[in-house]
Amino acid sequence: MHLNIETKVEAGSPEQTMPRELFVARVHQEIARSGLARQVTIESFDWGALRVMHRLDPRLPLIALTNKDFLQVGQPGRSPWLGGLDADDFGGDLVRTAKAIPGVTAISPVQGTPQDGRIGDPSFTPYPDARMVADAHRAGLKVIPWTVDDPATMDHFVKLGVDGLITTTPTGCAPCSLPTVSHSPHPSRRAGPNHPPNVP
Repeated sequence: MHLNIETKVEAGSPEQTMPRELFVARVHQEIARSGLARQVTIESFDWGALRVMHRLDPRLPLIALTNKDFLQVGQPGRSPWLGGLDADDFGGDLVRTAKAIPGVTAISPVQGTPQDGRIGDPSFTPYPDARMVADAHRAGLKVIPWTVDDPATMDHFVKLGVDGLITTTPTGCAPCSLPTVSHSPHPSRRAGPNHPPNVP
């Protein structure tokens, strides 16, 4: 069994959630108490939370979630979601920016815009592309897009060489031989991703 735990810290509106340091410390405490640390990865849209977790336990693999907009490429100042980084210092590149966060072993980008779109929709633009996947693999990072529910879109990303898919319909990817994990979407915001069980 593998547990992928998302720290849901609202970096853009920090007053809406528990303070980052306190929240992450409590999650770490529960992981340590469980005795399952070797079976855990930590993911977050708030890369500052990933930094805190790495300080608490450098052994835990970290996954950098993003919905693309949180990078705030071309905007003045640093995005509150990137743990003190400015994506523009890395050419607006997701892979290079995420790699600068200690302990990150994978990126988990939104599948595209709109986030509930699918291959074949005229309005849908995939976010991960062949260059992103190749760059990530050269940097030693895995790529696991979220949330991919359409079989044709799954097939598209499989052909790009992604390492896993986050989906609410894992049976839809039965022929694709990629690891998938099902999750239940939240009614008020994007579906909270789970991570494939074989991510180190």
